[in-house]
Amino acid sequence: MLDKLSEQHSKWINFAFKISKNKNTAHDLVQDMYLKVHCKEIPEHKLTDTYIYIILLNDFRESIKKNKFLTVSTDDCYNLIDDFNAFELDDKGVSLITKFKGLTDKEKRVLINTLDMPLRAIAEKEKTNFVEVFWIVRNARLKLLGHKYFKK
Repeated sequence: MLDKLSEQHSKWINFAFKISKNKNTAHDLVQDMYLKVHCKEIPEHKLTDTYIYIILLNDFRESIKKNKFLTVSTDDCYNLIDDFNAFELDDKGVSLITKFKGLTDKEKRVLINTLDMPLRAIAEKEKTNFVEVFWIVRNARLKLLGHKYFKK
């Protein structure tokens, strides 16, 4: 019975990978499925694709409950390269960071908030009015970018 089942091994691995999204977990699930089928002596006529899929899915759910946390490897999905150490600022970047350090705390805070908040929301957060926030942002950008700020 296992010989016949193992003829479709790659199919079961694909099923398990679709469930778990992890190559190693998929192989473990298929091994567990073979053991369950062998130990429970399930009749051959019951071993349909759907039945196998349900066994794999239930085993995966049980493993999540037992482990509480599931570790997923991104190596199976992406070819990530850690080149953070190779990151170097050019002269322009160093200049911008130096100029940013020269801004007041309020200018820094308001400028950073402009990345994800509208000016009116920043004004409410800073407990000031919209016009003051507008001028803070304008002057901070002017300090950072100089005359380039006005070019389009």
